[in-house]
Amino acid sequence: MPPLRRSKLRIVRQMIRQAVGQDADPEAYLSGRQPQRIHFPNHRSAAEHAAFVTAEVGKGIQTGVMAEWRDEWGPPTVINGLRVVEGKKLRLCMNPMYINQHMEVPALKYESVKDLPGYLRRGSFMFTTDDKSGYWNLQLHPSMYPYAAFEWQGRVLFWPVLAFGFAPACWTYSLLKQELFRPLRERGVDLSYLIDDCLAAAQSRAAAQYLCRALVRLLTALGFTLSLDKCQLQPAQRVRFLGFIVDAGAEAFEVPPEKVEALAEQVRALAQAPAGSITRREVARVAGRIMAMSPAVATAPLHARVVGRALAGSASWDAAVGDAESFLARAQLFVELLRTKNGKTWWRRATAVVLRVAGDASDRAYAAFLPERELGPGSASEMRVPFTPEEAGRMDRGELSSTERELRTVTLAVQWIAEQASWRLQGGWLQYQTDSQAAECCVLGMKGKGPCLLRVDELYRLCAAYDLEVQLVWFPSTAPLQQVADALSKYEDGSQWVLKQEVWLDLWAEPCLNGRSPSLDVFADAHTAKLPRFFAKSWSPGAAGIDAFAQDWGRWSRGGLLYINPPFDQMGRVVRKIEEEQPDCVLIAPVWPRWWRAALGRLPVRARRRLPHVPDLFTPGPQVPGAHGRGPKAPRYAVEALYVLWGNGLA
Repeated sequence: MPPLRRSKLRIVRQMIRQAVGQDADPEAYLSGRQPQRIHFPNHRSAAEHAAFVTAEVGKGIQTGVMAEWRDEWGPPTVINGLRVVEGKKLRLCMNPMYINQHMEVPALKYESVKDLPGYLRRGSFMFTTDDKSGYWNLQLHPSMYPYAAFEWQGRVLFWPVLAFGFAPACWTYSLLKQELFRPLRERGVDLSYLIDDCLAAAQSRAAAQYLCRALVRLLTALGFTLSLDKCQLQPAQRVRFLGFIVDAGAEAFEVPPEKVEALAEQVRALAQAPAGSITRREVARVAGRIMAMSPAVATAPLHARVVGRALAGSASWDAAVGDAESFLARAQLFVELLRTKNGKTWWRRATAVVLRVAGDASDRAYAAFLPERELGPGSASEMRVPFTPEEAGRMDRGELSSTERELRTVTLAVQWIAEQASWRLQGGWLQYQTDSQAAECCVLGMKGKGPCLLRVDELYRLCAAYDLEVQLVWFPSTAPLQQVADALSKYEDGSQWVLKQEVWLDLWAEPCLNGRSPSLDVFADAHTAKLPRFFAKSWSPGAAGIDAFAQDWGRWSRGGLLYINPPFDQMGRVVRKIEEEQPDCVLIAPVWPRWWRAALGRLPVRARRRLPHVPDLFTPGPQVPGAHGRGPKAPRYAVEALYVLWGNGLA
């Protein structure tokens, strides 16, 4: 049984016990094919707004949508409770949850604003209609009267019309309108409807005006009443429909400004609420608002789905939503994204692909490249990013799925291009070629497991900053470009060795440093970096620079201290650069009798520390050839740390 139905059934059982007695067996009232005789009390809200209820009942009797129960019919089978729903205005409703348990609701695909781009053209003229109290236009069959009764102030009344709350009401009314509009559509009329709302369009103002008059006359002739204050009967290229502003001129959907501010205010109020006071109902209400905005902001389902997964029972609440702060951060990000993208979700955009990227993820790295070499020849148009230690750990534990890795590659590729040439992305299209069908489905449908949804969220938020549309296209792994991407993701780097963490931490206790700490790792990548700021051989997220030898070490060490653990076969270049640019640094160096040892003597080495000769002094990164088989090692030679201090950054 679906969680929502299970929840409603639990409420109905409580209603039955309240109406009959706590000792009653609710199954005796639920197991039969027909509802049993029962009298449900009114909700307390009816007594709180008694004057309003009395007035509404009086108006209902006067208009014929309510009627007195006739004694000759005998007692009604079910007397339903009344309740008053508070919102922008009070609304009197009947609570037929018990009889709904005995009703069948056939499946019906409802229309939405997402259907409009199928027939609207740039410059179409539109108009809208809204039925007034639409359900009340449908008469109930007399056999339904015994189940549509209620009591107010000692009087038993009933609804002779379709009342709000009946489970099949929406299906019944939609089916009626479907048959009403069927002949119009067969004669070429472009329109969409949802229950009592309708939008129709034509290519010219005159044609739209003629169609509007014809439709209004048809509806009124059939007995429908229109809410004139909610209708837009003057054809225009910008109208409100189903909670959105439909702009045929811009070919875009827009969330009305007041709805944007209402969501922002709701999120702001939750952010100011005391710690631990935010309820799941409040979270679900925000998620529902976000989900409803999906036509205007493509990532709305993604932001709301993490909450929806918890509400549907497909994931634990904590796993899907996290703590209140995490949810609020997500909601606040969506508000920012909404203000950026609102009114810019075009129905049709240029189909020419601005950039084409092919990518792949192996079991140790992410890779992508531009086949047309827009960023330059050779490796300039190639991206190779190793796993971080955290990602490598998840991979070893079997927690980093191939789909999540592929999605991460797409985001890294966009970030890589953006940092090299953001103008190539601004307002354009990027076609990303992948051999992962699951990743393609995740991006297109915004569905998948929690970690994958977070990666899609990451991708869309990054693209929003550049007004970029990303299209994932699947190719088999045997395709030529995928073969190249696969080879790039399995690249090797023999210099990717990491100093043991305990030894690295001990380096900074040397008295000559006077408490100074390192500010930049000169030779590193995403996997080996000991510090947040580092130089990498090629582009890497978070890298302060590419190619350590191309950077000015002296400038980077001003006010800071560099950590230099270079490839040992490059020691000569390293020592020469230190001598020329004079950075304050801690240099890891082998004790070799090479020519550069003489150059070391010309450097202001304030202290030397011989590193311990332990078996795991250096650990190979995943890109070191045969890394999994080699494991940590102690060099056959001595290694020392040299504290080279020129005085930069010292008082």
